[in-house]
Amino acid sequence: ETGLDGGKTWREDRVRIVAFEPVTVPAGTFKAFKFEMESILGNGTFVKLTYWATPDWPFSLKTLREIRPRSGAPTRELIETLSIQRGAA
Repeated sequence: ETGLDGGKTWREDRVRIVAFEPVTVPAGTFKAFKFEMESILGNGTFVKLTYWATPDWPFSLKTLREIRPRSGAPTRELIETLSIQRGAA
């Protein structure tokens, strides 16, 4: 992985599917896989993602992201799908 300064760094990820459950977002309620991903970056930053995705839709319906730098306050984000419309097959 290339760091922000263009130099080489490392990242270690652990991803697990922890459930297949209903998730409700503004676009509706869907039965989805719940993934948990934890990453540690070479600079000491810890990232935790929890996201829900259905088998037939290639995007995350909902994502919770927590970023904890080695120093400083953590950042938390929530991203939800507002609407879904499929094109013609």
